[in-house]
Amino acid sequence: MASTSVIEDGRSCKDGDTPALSVVVIGRNEGARLERCLESVRSADYPRQYMELIYVDSGSTDGSCALAERLGARVVQIEADRPCAAAARNAGSRAARFELVHFLDGDTLVETDWLRTAVRVMRETGAACVYGHRAEIDPRKSLYMRVASLEWYVPPGPAALCGGDALFRRDALEAVGGFNESLIAGEEPELSCRLRCRGFSIWRSDEPMTQHDLDITRFRQYWRRAVRSGWAYAVVGVTCRAGTERVWRGRNLANVLEVSAWVGLVVAAVFLSEWRFLLALAGLVATRVIWIGRGVRPRVAGWRDALLYGIHCQFARLPILVGQIRGLWYLLRQRPAKLIEYKD
Repeated sequence: MASTSVIEDGRSCKDGDTPALSVVVIGRNEGARLERCLESVRSADYPRQYMELIYVDSGSTDGSCALAERLGARVVQIEADRPCAAAARNAGSRAARFELVHFLDGDTLVETDWLRTAVRVMRETGAACVYGHRAEIDPRKSLYMRVASLEWYVPPGPAALCGGDALFRRDALEAVGGFNESLIAGEEPELSCRLRCRGFSIWRSDEPMTQHDLDITRFRQYWRRAVRSGWAYAVVGVTCRAGTERVWRGRNLANVLEVSAWVGLVVAAVFLSEWRFLLALAGLVATRVIWIGRGVRPRVAGWRDALLYGIHCQFARLPILVGQIRGLWYLLRQRPAKLIEYKD
């Protein structure tokens, strides 16, 4: 007979088809976003007696811990000298009492039906990790938000990697040693690589999971986020050995070669006074923009957004290359990397 108390047997408690669930929210100075996140968990369609809420704080100075306690979360604080997401998620996993752990970033809102959906999909597929569709709360807030909202799309079904919002079996996390705390970015795909290498599967549901508040309104934020992505691409692509990560290494090389071709055409135009090279560069970039836009057109509102996304993918190659260089420098030096933060 299933246990009827989450206190008596925290690691196995369930009631019929409703297993006990630990929801771990991580954050640092999220302010009102954190309050909305915690309220969304409290309002989720999941029996409160079979769910615990944990907030892991990475050195906030805005009263986040007091806010979380007031909203019924158990608060865990970690050292703020290097407050990476990997360390926060590991701390939350260690503090969790139950076998199923769902991680959420503090700038998200969980959809009302998602927790039940995630548990059902995990049971049906046998996956060690399940996640769904993340969408931006207000993609029209800025051009940067509009293009970022298109990045969250992943085809449903078996997946190569997961993101920061996901449901995990804790035994799978423990089997691979949890998140890699040496990484300042890319900790989710790196963990996904190790999970797959140990025979665990990841499943992407087509159901709505979370709404996200990226809150990027200035070019400097956009640039730093792309640099951070480039750092992750380089480090994960070099260190992971599974088949999918070989594709990452190919994409890393493709980015370096394409930007090098741009630079080569500009240098040739300047030093040889042959401005036809600039026309060739413009033609190359325009062709790539249209090609990328054509690929995403079926899932966006119109050609305007499709071409905007294509322009973003081309322009972002520059800060991504900066991030790749920084990532490779980190691998060569093997010293703690400095956080690349893009939010205010």
